Amino acid sequence: MSISLCLSKEIITELDRVAKAENLDQATVLRQIILGGLSTRKLKLAIRFHQDGMTLEQAADKARVDLWDLLDELDLSLIHI
Repeated sequence: MSISLCLSKEIITELDRVAKAENLDQATVLRQIILGGLSTRKLKLAIRFHQDGMTLEQAADKARVDLWDLLDELDLSLIHI
């Protein structure tokens, strides 16, 4: 599956810079960036679910994140459970 999107010249320049520094192609770097951002977003979603009253297990399951990753994120975020 493919998705088309428009990126600013500045973002493309930075993408090129990172790709060259890591000796990777643009598509690989972009996929890595998207996957990293998606993981972060899912963890934040799980935190919100937990803050809204779900147990940690329920929140992790609903956001499709590993419970241990959620616990680590809560610890790093200084959010008390």
